[in-house]
This record gives sequence, C-alpha cells and structure tokens, in this order.
Amino acid sequence: MHGYGVRIRKKVAAVKALTVAKHPCPFCGKQAVRRESTGIWKCRSCGAEFAGGAYTPQTEVGDAAKKAVDTLQQS
Repeated sequence: MHGYGVRIRKKVAAVKALTVAKHPCPFCGKQAVRRESTGIWKCRSCGAEFAGGAYTPQTEVGDAAKKAVDTLQQS
C-alpha cells in the first residue's frame, strides 16, 4: 500500500466505509441494508433484495430516473 499517495488512500478509505455501512431500506425503512456483492443489496430485516449502485444502494442517476418515472405516471 506504500506505492500510492495519501490522497488516493483517503478516497479509497471513504468509499470502503460507505460500502460497508448499513443503509436505510427503501421497503421497510430500517437501517438494515447491507451489500451482498457489486450492485446487489439486501435488507437483513425484511429480506428485500434489490439492485443498486456498486458502492451505495441508491445512486444520483437512479434517483433522477425514479423522479422522471414518477412525473410521467402523475401526468
């Protein structure tokens, strides 16, 4: 790990901390969503399994797409 600069090591540590943290479940709302593998997330409370981002369950692009679909459905 000595071959890399401090800036990249801090960025990697921040992403790793975000990846292993518990996240809120979009179905039951509890802080129980954990990463199963790249892009696969599972709630340990209600058992819901869903696709998300590689490092976080919800991404900015996914949120924008959901808003667009909701807007179209309301029309």
